[in-house]
Amino acid sequence: MIRNIGVLILLVNVPGCCWLAKRSCFPACPAPTVVTLEKPCALPPPLHLDLVKTVPCAGPSVACFDAENAGLLAKRESSMKDWIKEARARCEKKKP
Repeated sequence: MIRNIGVLILLVNVPGCCWLAKRSCFPACPAPTVVTLEKPCALPPPLHLDLVKTVPCAGPSVACFDAENAGLLAKRESSMKDWIKEARARCEKKKP
């Protein structure tokens, strides 16, 4: 019991001691490091994706599409894949 009281007194007094001494008890933060890019990457132009609408499902499905919206969904997926390929081609480092 006495040991617990001693620990409690130390926990209360240590922050007060630092405050009264007008100094910090913690080490200073390290200086920020500056990072420079050798050559920034130029991304492809932004995508403009068509809006895809779902239709009511008969069973316990996640989402249902009619033929037109299923085609739009496939077109969106294809254009996103093409955009990712073009971005990787522009931004990945070339191997010598």
